[in-house]
Amino acid sequence: MLKSNDVLTKISNIHNGDKSQLSVITSENPRMIIEASAGSGKTKTLISSVAYNIATGLIQSTKKILALTFSVNAAYKIKKDVIEQLPILFEDNDFSDTLVSKKILVSNYHGLCRKILGLYGFKLSDILTSLNEFNIIDDKKIPNEITLLDDEKEIIKNIIDSISDADIQKMNNNIEKYNEIILTKIVSHKYITYNSIITLVIELFKRYPILLKQYQNLFELIIVDEYQDTNLLGYILLKMLITDKTRLLFFGDPLQRIYGFIGAIPNIMDITKEKFNMKKIVLEQNYRFKDNPELLKLDRVIRLNSINSPNIQEISNPNIICSNNYDSEYTWIISKVLENISSNINSTILVKSLNNNFNTQYLLSKLKERDIPFFYALFTDESEEYILFHEYSYKELKKSIKDKKVVNKKILEKFYSSITLYYQSISNPIYSSLLILLRKFIDSIYDIYSKYRMEDLINFIYDVLENKGLKQYINKIDEKLIIATIHAYKGLESECIIVADLESYNFPGYYTCSNCSEFGNGCRICGATEKQFLEELSVFYVAITRAKKDLYLTYSLTQRQKYGVKNCNKSCLLNLYGIGNENLIKI
Repeated sequence: MLKSNDVLTKISNIHNGDKSQLSVITSENPRMIIEASAGSGKTKTLISSVAYNIATGLIQSTKKILALTFSVNAAYKIKKDVIEQLPILFEDNDFSDTLVSKKILVSNYHGLCRKILGLYGFKLSDILTSLNEFNIIDDKKIPNEITLLDDEKEIIKNIIDSISDADIQKMNNNIEKYNEIILTKIVSHKYITYNSIITLVIELFKRYPILLKQYQNLFELIIVDEYQDTNLLGYILLKMLITDKTRLLFFGDPLQRIYGFIGAIPNIMDITKEKFNMKKIVLEQNYRFKDNPELLKLDRVIRLNSINSPNIQEISNPNIICSNNYDSEYTWIISKVLENISSNINSTILVKSLNNNFNTQYLLSKLKERDIPFFYALFTDESEEYILFHEYSYKELKKSIKDKKVVNKKILEKFYSSITLYYQSISNPIYSSLLILLRKFIDSIYDIYSKYRMEDLINFIYDVLENKGLKQYINKIDEKLIIATIHAYKGLESECIIVADLESYNFPGYYTCSNCSEFGNGCRICGATEKQFLEELSVFYVAITRAKKDLYLTYSLTQRQKYGVKNCNKSCLLNLYGIGNENLIKI
């Protein structure tokens, strides 16, 4: 292994001497939690931390790094980037993918647990020896062929609710009975639920402390990315794996917690910092907006509003477009998109949600009238079509691979043809888009074929489909215009971002606005609805930080409703302290 000083010099050059990033990478503090805003070089710092530990031999020969991420694609990107970075640090030293595989396990929570169940699930049930043949289902969609008693249905509902509400007491009261239902009623039909992949591993660790100790001893350093999105099951699993000797390095951003509606734990970074006595480091330098002073100021202003700071002195003046009605708003948006297309600039229109959003439907119709091509990404992780497409693709892939220990172009193309044949006759724009993303995903597999061992490659393909990861390939599509929900576009970037429909009762949503006692008086963060508002603010922050160059915030004074047109006010998000109107355009 190389000397620390040699590696440090090379990594310092990679990070352009950024002291905050380097302090994380080379710190002797065994437990750190890193608050990293959008564009702060978080991923780069994480990858260099892994590389530094491997290259300098800080990880004992019998130990491993466990790197957990929220996204499957992010997990495999970390491994790919580490593989590419290590030769730079090692120079002429022998190097191979095998070294990385021996020293680091990169996964998401479900991927890790699926590996553990595949090895030791037989201790809970002999049927789990054939886990790879199982169909993964949602707890809310138990097949009719499985007969459940009313009290069993109630227990499953309690588990769902405990995750959604981050209610650890309700989880503890139901988890054993839930696992019993899974083992006695579900797995016999070759089904396993998405949640039970984790709960069964928790059960394994409780029943077999020696097995738990084996994994505790294996992982000397645990690194977690996007920690703010961790739900209750992920948190329980982590607590079991962590001992007094485990080194911890967690990365996250409280202001990018946009999955509260599916169980991301509020204030988890503060809770974890205290629970495990972690040192907090903030990566403050924003590299994404370093050449864009207005976006940089907007980033700071929103972050100060998130902590309800009374001392916001600077004013950010983003491009705000105010229209008298929705028709003129979309006329302006289309004009901007066409201008960008003529200048070979990519545009993305972000909306909060498609549900009951008649404004968005109108925009789509106007784009079609003008024959402007666009990619339809108006879905979320929870969209029924999005879930069903991944479930069906996963099932068909297993049929294609069967007991083979290899995947090749012939198998993948046959698999893609079967999926296309099944969905091409269904008139639904989401399915049409997902077929395109599946095509891009398969093409990307060919690009990375040589970088992974066959076992890792097969697991990667399974993991992407099992964990609903196709949305990460939106950045591979060819269209110059993308229309997406903010949740679908998290983790992606575009040269020009247009955030549309910034009106009250839309963004923030109905429940936030209807409960706001200050509505109509320039609502900001009011005490009665602070939790809800902060969740909306996080979604807004994620939206604006997708912009690489240009950002436009648009709203109209009318909205299309189911029963006609309604007058409305601009979103209170545009009334945040520190947001000015110098660049406001009225049309």
